[in-house]
Amino acid sequence: MNKYKQTLIKNIRKQLEAWLNEPGTIDHTELYRFLHSIIGTAATIGLDRAGDTAQSLMGQLEESEQREWSKAELQQFLLPLISNFYYEEYTNIDEIIGQRQEIKLKKLIVLIDDDTSLIMYLKDVLEENGWSVIAIADPERAVLAINKLNPDCVIINFQINGDRGQEVLMSLRGIMEQPHIPVVMMSNGLSKEIRSDSFRNGADDVIVTSIEIGELIVRIKRQLERKRAIDELIHQTKNILGNQNRNNKKIINVGVVDDDPIIQTMLTDLISKSKMIEEFTLNIKSFTDGMEFYDSKWYLESEHPYLIILDGMMPRMDGLEVLQMLRDLPNQEKYTIIMLTTRKSGQDIARAIQLGADDYITKPFKLLDLESRLGHLIKRVK
Repeated sequence: MNKYKQTLIKNIRKQLEAWLNEPGTIDHTELYRFLHSIIGTAATIGLDRAGDTAQSLMGQLEESEQREWSKAELQQFLLPLISNFYYEEYTNIDEIIGQRQEIKLKKLIVLIDDDTSLIMYLKDVLEENGWSVIAIADPERAVLAINKLNPDCVIINFQINGDRGQEVLMSLRGIMEQPHIPVVMMSNGLSKEIRSDSFRNGADDVIVTSIEIGELIVRIKRQLERKRAIDELIHQTKNILGNQNRNNKKIINVGVVDDDPIIQTMLTDLISKSKMIEEFTLNIKSFTDGMEFYDSKWYLESEHPYLIILDGMMPRMDGLEVLQMLRDLPNQEKYTIIMLTTRKSGQDIARAIQLGADDYITKPFKLLDLESRLGHLIKRVK
C-alpha cells in the first residue's frame, strides 16, 4: 500500500473518531462533504472499491437537506464504507507478513469485529500498549488469512454479523495450524450460555465489552505470556527431537573422485542438498584423482559405509584401478561404487561391472537422473 492510501485511511479514521467520540450530533453538510472528498481522492489513488461505496452512499443523500445525525445513525449509515476501508487497509496479506518481519519484536493481535467505534477504540488502546493490531471487519477474510498472519492473539466480537461470533470462533479453531494461539471472545453481555459455548468452541477467555481497560490489558498480557511459554516449549522440544533424529540418522561417507573441479562442485552440491537422502547424515569429501584418494586412506578411517563416485579417466590412477583396489579390500562390501565417466563402450561398461561397480553412468548426465540414481543407491548402502 503506497503512502497516499495510508494517508487517506489515516484521515478517514481521524474524522470518524472525532465524530463518534465527541459529544453532540453531526451536521448533514459535513457528512456530505466528507463523502464527496473521498470520492474524488479514492479513485485517484487506486482505492476504487471504497470510492464506489462512497459514491453509492452519497447518492442516498440530498446535498441541501437540513439534518443532524446521531452517532448511532452515522455509524450504521457509514458501515459499508468503513468496512471497505478496513478491507483496503488489510487486503494485502503478503504486505502484512513483510511488515511483521520488520516489527517482529511486537506482538500481533488480530481483532475481528464490524463494530466501527469498538474497532477504533480497541485498536488505539492496544497499540498504545506496544502491540501491533490488525482489525478485520470481514470474518471470512479473517479465517482465510489467519495462518498467514500467524498472530499472537485473536479477539472476536460475539456480536459480529448478527451474533455470528461462535461461528467465527469454530471456523478459526478448525483451520488454525497453531492451536495454541489464544482466542478471546468479547460480548456486550456475558450470559451463562455465551460463556459455556465460547469455552466449548475453543475460546481461551471471555470478556465483556464494557470491561475496564486496565483489566483488559492484564488479561491480554496473560494470554500473550501463555503463548510465549508454549512457543518456547515447542521450540525446545523441536531442538531435542531434531538432535535425536540427527543422532539416529544413518551415517554414510561419500567420496567424489574426479579431476574436473566443476564436476566435483556439482556433485557435492547435488548430494548435500538432495531431499531424496535427507534421512541420512552424509560426510562428503572430494579428491582430484585416484592417487590422491588412495594416498589419503580416508576410505579406511570410518566404520560407517561408503559411497564412492569414480571418474573413469584421471591422470593418476584412473577409476577402474581405484575400483579394483577397493574390491580387493577384506571389507569391500561396505563400499558402494558408482562409475561416472565418458567411457561409453560396451567393453568398458562390462569391465566395470565385472570389477564390482554398483552402477555405471556416462557423461554428460542429467542432474535429476543422477540424483534419482544416487538416492536409490544410498538407500541400499549396507
